[in-house]
Amino acid sequence: MEQPFESILIARSSSILLQSANDLRSYRLKTVGSLAKVRRDLKIQQKTPKGTGQGHGSEGKSLYKQKTVTAEDLESNSKIGNVLLLLAEASWAHAMETKAISEANASASRTRRVVSKLAKAVNYATTLSENVKDLASISDLTKFEIYIYQSLIEGALRFEQHQWAKSVQLYSTARVLLVEFLNNTKTEKLERSRELINDLISTTVDPALGFAVYKTGHKRSTDLPTLAKLSVDKESLAIKLLLEKFNPTALEVADASNPSVLLGKITWRNHSASVIDPDLATQIIAAQDLDGKLQNELDAAKLKSATSFDATLQGWQDALDLIKESIDKFETSSKNQTHDQSQQDQYVILTYISYNLLLRRIQRDRLFVEQLSNKKSSSKSVSSQLTSYRDVVRIYETILQSVSQLIELPGVHNDETFSNALDVVNRFFKAQRTFLIAKSYRLVGDQKKESLSLFELASKFISSEDAQVITGADLPSGLLSVDEVETFVKDLKAELVRAHGIAAFEALSNQNSNSSHSSLLSVSDDLTKYPSGSPSEIVRNLVNFKPHVQPVPVKPVFFDIAFNYIDYDDDSKKAVLTAEPSEPASATPSAPGSGASTPRRGFFGALLGRS
Repeated sequence: MEQPFESILIARSSSILLQSANDLRSYRLKTVGSLAKVRRDLKIQQKTPKGTGQGHGSEGKSLYKQKTVTAEDLESNSKIGNVLLLLAEASWAHAMETKAISEANASASRTRRVVSKLAKAVNYATTLSENVKDLASISDLTKFEIYIYQSLIEGALRFEQHQWAKSVQLYSTARVLLVEFLNNTKTEKLERSRELINDLISTTVDPALGFAVYKTGHKRSTDLPTLAKLSVDKESLAIKLLLEKFNPTALEVADASNPSVLLGKITWRNHSASVIDPDLATQIIAAQDLDGKLQNELDAAKLKSATSFDATLQGWQDALDLIKESIDKFETSSKNQTHDQSQQDQYVILTYISYNLLLRRIQRDRLFVEQLSNKKSSSKSVSSQLTSYRDVVRIYETILQSVSQLIELPGVHNDETFSNALDVVNRFFKAQRTFLIAKSYRLVGDQKKESLSLFELASKFISSEDAQVITGADLPSGLLSVDEVETFVKDLKAELVRAHGIAAFEALSNQNSNSSHSSLLSVSDDLTKYPSGSPSEIVRNLVNFKPHVQPVPVKPVFFDIAFNYIDYDDDSKKAVLTAEPSEPASATPSAPGSGASTPRRGFFGALLGRS
């Protein structure tokens, strides 16, 4: 009988998943076949005589009777121990098959059969362990594996019988033995089954042990590995002697190697809690180390890139995933929904991790805002400034989401001082977001009134009195300070006054423009000039829809030209054309040498061809 426990693990995982009743039945039949082969090979079957009526067959039929395995048999041939091992494994497989069927059908009778089959398996495993404990021909490693198998089988039985204290003791023994078995054996076959053993611990032993501890009513104050060492079956002398041979310090609890002890109690807002999960404790320690390095960079003002927050945020996020998973397992496995101290501790841990994660996320986002603001101040174009404002507003939306999650954390509403301070923080970031939106409206030419309205809305979110609220709340430096509130309120008041002045000046300019524009000509009246005024004013004054009688400047030449186009009747026209010109008041002297005076011809007469 070599490596009994390893051979069972490999047999279970060789080709069958053992997840359904059909899988377990196939595995049971395979185990029964292996058992029959071992019996034939070892020739340990006894044949009953005909007609005795013994066995399960009809009367007179010869049957094979199982031979009881004794310590003498094992002394002579250790391979005979495989018979008891396979008998126990077949009974275990039958019990698991029946349990799978009973869970689907909710049958009480099948549940009793599960306990019966498991008790039968425990009987075989106990017989094997009792027979080998004093045999020198059986190696210590083989005995070690047999005790592991017995503890697992009996632990499953006590779990089904709801004997929680005994179940804690047996599963603790199995866990300690499994860990020492992994640490002190280096065979080639073990290397292939190491993953199977770790999977057995994480999926079977630890969940059953944790639930059994909970059902006993004891408060878990330590992690499962330490709890298993404290709860191991110390009354079993054989197991104690074997542990001393493999590792004399196997049952010692070393504080230096225990993550829960290294971490100690975590404190958040006067609430303390112990972390009993070693994986969670290890992750919190790692996150705290990263957080401390980040804080040193912040204090030394050496942090210039927001990517420096990534490692710390990921560390806290991993810790948050672990505590959420732990809470989900606890709530789903617990039938009693009362909130005991261990569950209260888990929610304190959840709040502690979430608070640190959200705090660092807000600090990172504020660094993003600072970088974008510096980029905006160096830009001169309006379009680039508006783009920067839009990006910053989006980041403020993310900050407000983080603050809202802070407010909704468990236990925050019970702390009135802290809750009021977080409300101020929430309103502060809302005011900053509105402040930026108002400044972006002011950059647009004709939206000064909208900008003024937004500045007034921002002033309603935050005031200088709110700085006193956060004074006694002991907020971390990276969230919000009194100086930041007071400086922002001062800037907000200045911008509000400026917005009032700009809006009033714009209103006065519009009024003067409208009053002076009434005396101006419409656009259609003077097409030679580009119209003045705002676009809305130009559209309203395209055409004068209420014309008035106005004097028109004229010149006499207009009428002289028009004379050519006036047609009279023949008599009137002839009288006009043949009329003699009147004598001028003063005659112009004739040219020297002329005998008669020549009448003067006017400009209009020459123009009209008059003689």
